[in-house]
Amino acid sequence: MTLIHQKQKMMTDPKHITDLFHNKNYTKAMDLRGEPTEVCVCGCDVFHMLAGFVEGKIAFYFIDAECASCGSMLTLPTPTEEEEEYE
Repeated sequence: MTLIHQKQKMMTDPKHITDLFHNKNYTKAMDLRGEPTEVCVCGCDVFHMLAGFVEGKIAFYFIDAECASCGSMLTLPTPTEEEEEYE
């Protein structure tokens, strides 16, 4: 099975919500950390990340995250200075 077929299969196979929280199969996981990204190479845009809240708003977050679909590690983007000034 080619990488394209694997990606299509991963995106079309429905997952139960508990599968998104506890990925038990890391056979397709990769370490993609370095360049910030909003979408994993598998096509998923949902990630496990650590964040802290102050007064009901996200105060900080770690930029290392895990893809909820394939388990790959990747780097999350950070706001630009313009976006921070807007808030």
